[in-house]
Amino acid sequence: VDFVADELAGNWGSESKAEAKQNTQISSFSIHGTGEIKVDETVGGAPEAQCGSDATSRVQVTFTVPVNAPFSLTGIFEASANSPSLAEGSVSFTGFDENGSLFWMQKHFSATDPPEESWFFFTGTVKADTELNLLIFADGFCGGEEAGVVAVAASFDFDLDFGDRDGDGLLDSWEENGIDFPGDGIEIDLPGMGADPDRKDIFVEIDVMEGVPNDLLALILVDGAFAQAPAEMVNNPNGEPGINVHLIHDDGDAPAFASIFGTYEEIWDQFDAIKNEFFGSPSDRNHPNKVGIRRAREMIFRYCVWADTVVSDGNLIGGQAEAIRSNDFILAAGAVGDSHPTMKSKALAANFMHELGHTLGLQHGGQDGVNIKPNYLSIMNYLYVFPIDKITAQGTNAKDFWRLDYSRSSMRSLDETDLVEGDGLDGPQGRPIIFNSSSDSFPEPIVWTVAWADSAVVDWNNNGPPADPDPYQLDINRVSESMPVNFQTDLVSFSDWDRLWYHLSGTEEFNDGSDPTVGSMMLGIELDFFEAFYAVDWVDQTALGDLVFANDFELGSTTAWSDTVP
Repeated sequence: VDFVADELAGNWGSESKAEAKQNTQISSFSIHGTGEIKVDETVGGAPEAQCGSDATSRVQVTFTVPVNAPFSLTGIFEASANSPSLAEGSVSFTGFDENGSLFWMQKHFSATDPPEESWFFFTGTVKADTELNLLIFADGFCGGEEAGVVAVAASFDFDLDFGDRDGDGLLDSWEENGIDFPGDGIEIDLPGMGADPDRKDIFVEIDVMEGVPNDLLALILVDGAFAQAPAEMVNNPNGEPGINVHLIHDDGDAPAFASIFGTYEEIWDQFDAIKNEFFGSPSDRNHPNKVGIRRAREMIFRYCVWADTVVSDGNLIGGQAEAIRSNDFILAAGAVGDSHPTMKSKALAANFMHELGHTLGLQHGGQDGVNIKPNYLSIMNYLYVFPIDKITAQGTNAKDFWRLDYSRSSMRSLDETDLVEGDGLDGPQGRPIIFNSSSDSFPEPIVWTVAWADSAVVDWNNNGPPADPDPYQLDINRVSESMPVNFQTDLVSFSDWDRLWYHLSGTEEFNDGSDPTVGSMMLGIELDFFEAFYAVDWVDQTALGDLVFANDFELGSTTAWSDTVP
């Protein structure tokens, strides 16, 4: 829909109005509007000869959409006026967001308020079947008693775009045409970067810190894991499986130091300083339109610092995400790689996907922060965040024993005060579960036990057949003998791939320096946990053979760290 109004003059001129209701068959639509006013008038010196011509160019639209719909409103406003005249304009967009809260986006422009040329950008998601009101106008006022020529001019050009048919947080118009703030050319060529409006896309920029080994195989593994996301869970409009994860790699212009350490706040202060300097390519940062390009990149890119070592509150960690549903994360690539030298690429890929998963809305228990759930088969769960090898006496290979994957299904919920061995878990075939089978006495040593997720009977206390007929209680996700027994009544399973949160634009969470939505310990993988995890006794109920759990695990770092790091 196009609305155009130019050079309307005389007592507020005229207005363009329209009402539009999106047809339910339309997946996306755009409203484009332009307006221009010009007043050139010679004014005499006497009071009766004061300037008498004002002008307005206005576009006003009221409409609804039938479904919750993401949008972007971009435009440019130009104004000029000589004293004592005035040129000004305003853009406002009001309605209800997806949570039902009223929003009011407004910006005012004036020729007396530099710059005389400004662009504006709003983005968010609107609620279905609620009234939306868009009003954009340019005004010119001429006045004063001095003789001379009054010159007033103002214009606007805007696009209001709706629609994201694949639901990846990237508007169809961006994925089809690129992100283009009016007047500056295309800031981000998304179709040229492989974006597809009919297949979900995730963009991540990775900056590798100086001296830290890179691992392209790890990124290839991540790409492959996302490419195999189940079709029925990602719901691409083209019906195909997979998500396109675009890992835009460091261009060689890297931070000069390799380690990050401190409290949560100090770590993210250091991160923000790195991002402020190195986000985007050198050509982006030196471009005449660098402000627009950076703003466009912030709308689509998550950002990863590929560091050597990260020490959070005195703990060596494998990585950290800024928050659940966010845009920033750190990978301690040197420490992670050193911890699993024979499985380095798998370990790096898993930790990268784990921290990326936090930015996509996943917690250590899927929907909650309860970790070490036997019924949650995801690399978000500490039980599966590092590669585990399965060696069988029969020479067969349990390929799915460890998988670089988010959870593909929900299993039976568990109540640690009411465990019934004959209930099983209704889990996927050929996948293992891991749980603590030690007794409730404190401090009884942890005994990790492996069983099949689809088994009709789970021997929770590991006392052998037959299945215990009566329910009993057992702290099956206790991780350390130093921890007191804690019986939880609601260990809820979760499916990940159909619950990912893609949106960056229009949300508070994606802003740099955002506060965490959960505690920092929730977000950082403490590597000493895994050292203890692999050191305890293991019992195998799968009857396939011997278990080898990352037997090369050792804490380490390729680059020494100290408190003298900048």
